[in-house]
Amino acid sequence: MLAWAAVSACTGAVQNHTQLYVVRTLLGITEAPFYPGAIYLLSLFYTRKEIALRIGVLYSANILATSFSGLIAAATFATLGGAQGLEGWRWLFIILGELVVHRCRSGLTSRYRDSSSRYRCDLHASRSSTYHPLAY
Repeated sequence: MLAWAAVSACTGAVQNHTQLYVVRTLLGITEAPFYPGAIYLLSLFYTRKEIALRIGVLYSANILATSFSGLIAAATFATLGGAQGLEGWRWLFIILGELVVHRCRSGLTSRYRDSSSRYRCDLHASRSSTYHPLAY
């Protein structure tokens, strides 16, 4: 997430087409593992019967976020377009990248690294003697 956020924020600093192509390629490389990785992590913590609902929530949240992205972009363009000599689309990438970097660095994601989530994974593993996170 941190690498994706940094590359996304760098998109606001491009000056020509070549730089844009390079940054967008790097953004695709950092963004591509998100869904497979999220599904893999879900499979570590939930059983086969529970995981379908969780994946449905993941995809639904993506659709909901996409529905609001146009409103956020319009507000950014209207309020920050031309501020500090930067176009609105540049501000959009800079703000988005900085918000994610701040979230990653502030420790809000550290709650997933505590012992209770490890216990949940161990509990899930103990349900089956032939446990494999991707086994169906």
